[in-house]
Amino acid sequence: MTFLKKLTSVFMKRAAPIAPIYQDRFGTYICNVNSEVASIFLNLGLFSAAPMKDKHCLLWVFVYLQNPRHDGLSASEEAPTLYAIEDRLNAELNQSCNAIPCGRITTLGRREFYFYASSDAGFTEAANAVFETHPSYEFSMGHQPDPTWNQYLNVLYPPPDALNLIANWEVLDSLAKSGDIPSISRKVDHFIRLRTRQSVQACRTSVEAEGFLFDSEREQGGKLPFTLRITRHQSIESAQIDATTRRLRQISALSGGEYDGWGCVATSSETNS
Repeated sequence: MTFLKKLTSVFMKRAAPIAPIYQDRFGTYICNVNSEVASIFLNLGLFSAAPMKDKHCLLWVFVYLQNPRHDGLSASEEAPTLYAIEDRLNAELNQSCNAIPCGRITTLGRREFYFYASSDAGFTEAANAVFETHPSYEFSMGHQPDPTWNQYLNVLYPPPDALNLIANWEVLDSLAKSGDIPSISRKVDHFIRLRTRQSVQACRTSVEAEGFLFDSEREQGGKLPFTLRITRHQSIESAQIDATTRRLRQISALSGGEYDGWGCVATSSETNS
C-alpha cells in the first residue's frame, strides 16, 4: 500500500502523540461455535471503540493444526509454533495494511486469526510471507467487508456469563501475584448498581437471604445512581467465586440493576483473613 506525503516545510516537525482510542485488555474463554467446542482469545479492549469507521474490512487467516487434541483444540506441544506464527502475522499485517488483530478462534483442528483493516491491499502478500518460514503448515485466508464489526461483536465477544468468568480470573490473577491463597476464607466485598431506592431495598432483601451482609450504600449520577456494597466471608477458589458472582448477577438483574464486581485483600494465612 502506498501513502501520499505532502511536504509543507523544509523542516519536519514531530506530530503531537494521538491518545489511543482503546486500551488492550485480553481474555480467553471456552464456548461452542457452530455446535463445536471452541477456545476464543480476543482483545476485550476493542469493545469501547468498535466499530472503527476506518477499519471496515475483515481479514482472516486459518492455520490447520498438525497435532490437535481429540476435541479439536490445540495441544500444548504445538503452542510455541502457533504463538510464533501469530506474532509474525500480527507484525506483517500491521506493517503491510495497518491491520488490527481482534481475536482468534481455535476449533475443529484449526486456529482462525481475525483482523480489521481499511482494505485488503497487501494482505495476501503479507500472509504468504509468514508461511514461507513455516512451510509445513497448511493455511487459508480470506476477507470481506464488515463495517459493523459483526465478527468481533457477535462471534468473538463473550456473552455475559463468560465475561463474568473472565473478570473473575483477572481479579484472581492479580491477587495471586500478591501471594494470595484462594482457599482461605476471608471478607469479600461485592458491588451492585441499582436504579431506585426501592430497587436497592428489594435487592438488599434478596442478598441478605443468601447470607450476605449490608455494608454501605452510595448515590451518584447516571442511569444506575445507587451502589449497594455487600460482604460475605468465603473462599475465592475459582468454582466458588464463579458461582457467587453468577448468583449476584441474577439477583441484580431481577432488581433492575447490574452486578459491578468484587474485591478483597490478598490473604496468605488464616490470621489475616
